Amino acid sequence: MRAKLHGPGADRWLTDWATILRLPPERMVEAFLIGGDEGEDLRQVSPLLGIVSEDERNAALNRAYSR
Repeated sequence: MRAKLHGPGADRWLTDWATILRLPPERMVEAFLIGGDEGEDLRQVSPLLGIVSEDERNAALNRAYSR
């Protein structure tokens, strides 16, 4: 995956995702929902793209936003 990423911050975000994906599930969810620019940037380079359907993604987002 690293070979496909471009830009000055790409390696940093991939390293951050590798760390997040080793966390216990509860902590992983917290990391997915982090706010601000950092959270937005992190989600924009998510390695999870395509793992869930659009319907599953929307359902997860609805659950997250209803917290």
